[in-house]
Amino acid sequence: MAHKMAKRCEFSMRGINTECRYSCEIKHQTIEPNQPLEIIRNHFVGKSDNDVKSIYFYDCKMSRIPQELTKIFPNLITLSISCS
Repeated sequence: MAHKMAKRCEFSMRGINTECRYSCEIKHQTIEPNQPLEIIRNHFVGKSDNDVKSIYFYDCKMSRIPQELTKIFPNLITLSISCS
């Protein structure tokens, strides 16, 4: 089994149109092909993976979109990627 890639998620409340969503931001990371993704999370008090509605990847290197995202965050609505 391939070694998991641990990536740190920074949580915030972000305004999307008129709605404020609990969001995860992953910055300056490399997402390798064929390696499972593990996200290091330190949620806001009272929040959990089920509350995350948006995830943002900034300034990342990525050759694939991690399929694990919807398993980690089952209520994900928005995915934004700004990577090379």
